[in-house]
Amino acid sequence: MLLTKLVRPELVGQYALGLALVYPVMMLSNMQLRSVMNSSVRDGAQFGHYLSLRLLMTLAAFAAIFGITRILRYDWQLTEVVLMVGLAYGIETISDVYYARLQLHDRMAEISRSLDGPGSVCPCLSWLRLLMPPEA
Repeated sequence: MLLTKLVRPELVGQYALGLALVYPVMMLSNMQLRSVMNSSVRDGAQFGHYLSLRLLMTLAAFAAIFGITRILRYDWQLTEVVLMVGLAYGIETISDVYYARLQLHDRMAEISRSLDGPGSVCPCLSWLRLLMPPEA
């Protein structure tokens, strides 16, 4: 709602397109590692293995998103918006592995406190780019 009041309608559309492109790709690369980590019967895999896998898959998803924007021949401003949405969501998915570790040790209060900030920070980063004047 705030975004529609601050910027032009076409910029809101770019942001919505970014969400529509980023979320399916990131969800595909997500692999539900939080559930896997918390329901693992044996302790053979360490936290670093899960984190490495999440970093690798997030990087691959980010590259796929960039490739999709190039295949669809989006202009650079739209590509920047899409990649910023992807970066914000990528940070969120990486933090999910840390939340899984906290959940594994029944530290739910820390998870609750840490979820208060990112929900308001990540969209603001994307909105800042939308508010910047276009480059000539």
